[in-house]
Amino acid sequence: MKLPIHRFLLSLVLSLFAPLAVGQTLFINEIMSSNSSTVADGTGDYADWVELYNPTAANVDISGYYVTDQLSNPTKYQLPVSASLVVPAGGYLLLWASNDPSRGARHLAFALSASGEEFGIFAPDGITQLDAVAFPALAANISYGRKPSGSANWVYFTSATPAATNNNAPSFSAFLDPPTFSHASGYYPGAFTLTLTSSDPDATIYYTTDGSEPNENNPSTTFTYRNRYVEVQGQTPGPILNATLQTHTYTAPIPIMDRTLNANRVSNYSSTYSYNPPYFPSEPVFKGTVVRAKVVKPGTLPSSVVTRTYLVTPEGNQRFRFPVISLAMPENYLFGYQEGIYNAGVTFDNWRAGNPSVSVNGPGFPGNFTRTGDQWEYPANMEVFDTLSTGAALSQVVDVRINGGHTRGLAQKSLRLYSSTFFTYPFFPSLPYTNHKRLILRNSGNDWGSTMFRDAVIQGMVSHLRFDRQAYCPSILLVNGEYWGIHNVRERFDKYYPSAKYGVDPDNLDMIENHYEVDEGDAVHYNAMINYLIANGPSNQANYENVKTRMDMDNFIDYQLAEIYAANTDWPENNIRCWRLRTPQYMPNAPYGHDGRWRWMMFDVDYGFGGFNGPTHNTLAFATNSDINAPAAPARTFLLRRLLENAEFRTNFINRFADMLNTTYLPSRVVGMINEYKQNLAPEMPEHIARWKAITNMTTWDNNVNVMINFAEQRPGNVRQHIRSKFSLAATHTLTVDVSHAQRGYVQVNTIAIVGTTPGVAEQPYPWQGTYFQGVPVTIRAKAKPGYRFTHWQSEATSFSDSVLVVHLTASATYQAFFEIDPDYLYNPAPYELSYACAYEFLAWESANPAGTFPESMAFVYMNQPDPTFGATLEGFTSGPYNYLSRSRVNGLGENGVAFINTTSSDPTAVNEGYPMGKVGGALLALNTLGLTKVEVSWTGGTLTPNVRPHAIRLQYRVGDSGEFSDVLGVDNQPVEYVRNATAGHSQTFTSIPLPAQALDQPYVQLFWRYYHTGTGTSGARDQLRLDDIRVGVGACESLASGNWNNVGLWSCGRVPTFCDEVVVSPGHIIELENSGMAKSLRIEADGALNMVASGLLQLGSQ
Repeated sequence: MKLPIHRFLLSLVLSLFAPLAVGQTLFINEIMSSNSSTVADGTGDYADWVELYNPTAANVDISGYYVTDQLSNPTKYQLPVSASLVVPAGGYLLLWASNDPSRGARHLAFALSASGEEFGIFAPDGITQLDAVAFPALAANISYGRKPSGSANWVYFTSATPAATNNNAPSFSAFLDPPTFSHASGYYPGAFTLTLTSSDPDATIYYTTDGSEPNENNPSTTFTYRNRYVEVQGQTPGPILNATLQTHTYTAPIPIMDRTLNANRVSNYSSTYSYNPPYFPSEPVFKGTVVRAKVVKPGTLPSSVVTRTYLVTPEGNQRFRFPVISLAMPENYLFGYQEGIYNAGVTFDNWRAGNPSVSVNGPGFPGNFTRTGDQWEYPANMEVFDTLSTGAALSQVVDVRINGGHTRGLAQKSLRLYSSTFFTYPFFPSLPYTNHKRLILRNSGNDWGSTMFRDAVIQGMVSHLRFDRQAYCPSILLVNGEYWGIHNVRERFDKYYPSAKYGVDPDNLDMIENHYEVDEGDAVHYNAMINYLIANGPSNQANYENVKTRMDMDNFIDYQLAEIYAANTDWPENNIRCWRLRTPQYMPNAPYGHDGRWRWMMFDVDYGFGGFNGPTHNTLAFATNSDINAPAAPARTFLLRRLLENAEFRTNFINRFADMLNTTYLPSRVVGMINEYKQNLAPEMPEHIARWKAITNMTTWDNNVNVMINFAEQRPGNVRQHIRSKFSLAATHTLTVDVSHAQRGYVQVNTIAIVGTTPGVAEQPYPWQGTYFQGVPVTIRAKAKPGYRFTHWQSEATSFSDSVLVVHLTASATYQAFFEIDPDYLYNPAPYELSYACAYEFLAWESANPAGTFPESMAFVYMNQPDPTFGATLEGFTSGPYNYLSRSRVNGLGENGVAFINTTSSDPTAVNEGYPMGKVGGALLALNTLGLTKVEVSWTGGTLTPNVRPHAIRLQYRVGDSGEFSDVLGVDNQPVEYVRNATAGHSQTFTSIPLPAQALDQPYVQLFWRYYHTGTGTSGARDQLRLDDIRVGVGACESLASGNWNNVGLWSCGRVPTFCDEVVVSPGHIIELENSGMAKSLRIEADGALNMVASGLLQLGSQ
């Protein structure tokens, strides 16, 4: 029987753990598993914490002790042995469960679960338990601790006492269970009644439907707001109005229905200093219903607040095409005259009182919305709904601020969302990382009222370049259930971005904005670099080499040319940000982002692509301006101007720009992307336009988009002319490159590989043409694919044997690279010679097989991301044993093949040797298919252990040992894939799947059975799937015509039959056999015949 309150946990603690030992020297005294604002650690972050108490008269040094949140794994994390971690006599010590030991000796390699779990501390022997506790689910900023300190009595504290005695703190012996809702959040086709229940029959349920948290002590709360402000002198401000937030006592079921036709509420609050706000919607907007409820009982701690959003519409989860984000929060936090952050409010009125004659045309003047900092950050509940299911895909507590600069004054604003943990919904499924702590719901910035996607598409078209940019996901925002229009979900550039993307320590960064504003760390290193360049001209190559150790030149060049091409003139005086990991010196062999050099980040490019300047704007001259009387300010253009004095940098800059003009910025590619973004957004635009009225109608929107298209079509020629003018280049010429065999090799021109996977290069690219500058040498490289080698270049009648040529163009020129088969090339894994052998078979793999060994021509792989999704790329081969019973691993199953499973842990040491944590990705098989015109694959997939996080195994292939994999398609033209089954032991066999033509007649082909996560959840165990009974062969050798047995062209298998082949003489075909022939079996169809000529002999069966 479930008890109504958490009093049962006290008995649970006593039953799980031994009584307190006489003379116990260390206690787990207080725990907070959801710290959002109680106490910050040394980095300013609010991490979970555990308080230790030492009741003795002597200090206790816990260096080298073990702590764990899994008592079955007592050695999960060892506190640093070298550090001095002392719990003082009669005192306290906080340990931070931040999941980031790099922050300091008191930081642990795991976080605590707010839903409750265990915590224990063990002696350095890893066996002796000093203390342990099972703590319950805790609401934000509620702690669970002993009262008195060190006693056996566990209570809840609403005012926690970190690193201090618990003896005098107000406490509660019980914590009420949250209310139960009869219906989950989600889409519903029609009206229903919602029932709320409590497990305690003596408790009372309070609820709201206006976004506020239930307040049993003040059920009717009034706040003030204003909807009319003085824009110009002489106007009379509107009155101070009142609005009420209402808490209801639950006494009967709550009717839930489609409220769209109800009067607008949230939409009718002013969000600007307009005298007559033009953005109030003329018609009712879509409305869901937000219900927030909690349970209250005198003498006990109230339950946590539960928030549910109900979207009643006959269209169900197809009502919106984008993820829907529902934010529930008290309206006064946004629109209250005194306390709001989304309105003009008292801040504007105070400014107006001191500036009565200033006319405020457009945004850019003070209001409540210009408030910044922690004190203007408010809590809210966030839920996410998408088209994949009818329920909520995410529900979590977040903190909300207004985001942006000048655009805060727009009617629709950008919001910044803070998570105390991570946002677990995959807004950006193509990214190899998912651990976002902060997100922006962006109003499209200066593009608001124009296209709503200008910044997104500008960044999207350069997502492959060598600088950081923000991922994009359009969404629909509901504020307290009411439609709030399109918001673009974007990554936020702060210390957590490089941490998530590159794995650097977020608390060991320098990050600066707009050249001098320090966001993280300091500007000492940056200023030293600038000062060095001032004193040491980079035209001296040695000086330039020095600067290359301080900043990433490739990153800087790409960043500069992208801003210049886009004609973004809200830069470089504004919207410029760069970062570095703080290292004692340049570390050239460190992973990307870890070498201590400065790197730049693109954001807020709404001025670009016709936003404020047309395609003829000379942004190169703007970005290199040295005139103090003209923009951009010379101090802001100094870095680019100074570096252009160096010949190497100048050549690289010009050639990289030319490369991008020939690929990334091809009008056909850019216009195609603009239209793709437009088509994606178009179905949602009419409702957004009706809500905000910033765009007149869809015709206006189309015209705004066409401005971007016109820019894309005209920009390349203008930029080339700007480059010629800036660097005094005489002309441009067409360079044509070609290859003898596209499957054998390719050409790299400067920085771009001329292959179909390079953005802006056609799938079948040869012959390829690009435009380059006379006077700037172009480097072309012949690149042989695995299994081939370069022989020579041919240009008209001239041949060149060097694979790398430096071309000085004075006229158009053509170069063709020739390749041949390389008989000495060594592949890994070595290919199975399918062309000359029987079918390949993988039928068993033993758990006792030596670590790091693989089946013939196979390898087991790990990927470049934990919990690999479909977009993960291969990182390496596993090297571990096959008999592990836990953690990420590949298991040998004997005649049942192999099994794959991933696990993760917050402890980076909790890994199996040879298996990087959470990265197991499947199996590779290498084949040689030269001479073959048909290859068929059969295999079995199975579910060994079904779990919460769903996985699949998909069959893919690639030619060679590098590049992207492509799906192998079945007869239904769909990917061949085994999808986990809910039943353990389930299996499915795929038979006679033909490989595509691209994989035939190749010296090296890799088949990839990709094991990957198909879901969106980020908690729970993963499926363990198995792979078995792989058979790859040429299929039956069927005659294609009448003729001689030994004619290779006669047979569908692409070779003269061997003992491996099942031979079929097709209907009506007459086959003549001279001398001897071989076959595994022979079948002669109707009207077919095999004629033995002279001494003809056919041997059947095995050799």
